[in-house]
Amino acid sequence: MSAEAATTEPPDASSRDMESVRFSSKEGLQLDTGSSSTLQEQADFPDLPTPSEGSVITPDASMLNYFQFDDSFANDLDTRDLIVKVDNPEKHSGTLDSYVTFRVTTNTTHSDYDAHEYSVRRRYKDFLWLKQALERSHPGCIIPPLPDRSVLQHRFSQEFLRFRMLGLHQFLNRVVEHPSLCTEPSLKLFLTAKPHEFAARRQQSGGLGANVAGALQSLAGPYLTRGTSAPEGAPVYAQLLGDKLACTERIALRIAREQMEHSGELSELHAAFTLWAGSENTLGPSLEALASALDQCSASHKEAAQVLQSRCVPGLHEQTLLVESVKGC
Repeated sequence: MSAEAATTEPPDASSRDMESVRFSSKEGLQLDTGSSSTLQEQADFPDLPTPSEGSVITPDASMLNYFQFDDSFANDLDTRDLIVKVDNPEKHSGTLDSYVTFRVTTNTTHSDYDAHEYSVRRRYKDFLWLKQALERSHPGCIIPPLPDRSVLQHRFSQEFLRFRMLGLHQFLNRVVEHPSLCTEPSLKLFLTAKPHEFAARRQQSGGLGANVAGALQSLAGPYLTRGTSAPEGAPVYAQLLGDKLACTERIALRIAREQMEHSGELSELHAAFTLWAGSENTLGPSLEALASALDQCSASHKEAAQVLQSRCVPGLHEQTLLVESVKGC
């Protein structure tokens, strides 16, 4: 099995910066402040699986929610017949390759499925295979984007895996919620097949037959999409929009970093004025008041940076990926 790192692409500045942030399953990304406290508004999971040897999950109480989603997702079967979630990343070490798989859990009442619940493990390139299979079977359809490829030196870090896990979860949920994509045989295979069966079918689909099918699909594409061509100037607009979104994302990341640096400097001033106030009798109260104001300013700058990272930057990055999907369809 080839190393996943062999297919990695050089990251741009924005993808490197995105590794310094973490997702919250309900509100998006949250700035990593170095704390291991659990994310707000997430439920406790006393039945967290014990990680196998080499697992990247830290079996610490503070990390119970870090790689888990709210298990009440099965309740959505009242309104949807196919529910999926991606969680529990686990590292696997081999002789020539180390890689990470994610648990993909499916609850369904759909008649095409033989059971009501499935649990399989898939790695990133399996998700990539699914995306490519959907692109072949639905030319002209905007396929949801996958999260960025890994950076070699960071691909096993908990922050990066959390970021990737939620990106894969979002990708898969968008696929199953799509009225056409949700019925694809490739999706059913991805969600239900056991490892050996899936590997064999995936290898089979990547052979000569897939290449011929891809070539025929490319030739038939203009006829299949005839009458539904993009408006004049749409490719140029998509390119300009993508460039502007990427630029805005870089600016937002820079502002957030500068705000965090400023917060740290104000915190140092707060400590200095607090120490000074302790050695002054007459000026002590005034210096303490100034130190308190500096502390409040430091907290405000830190909060502003976190809001920018958790709400603005992820949205911009996701829109950039969506524009790339539009350009590629």
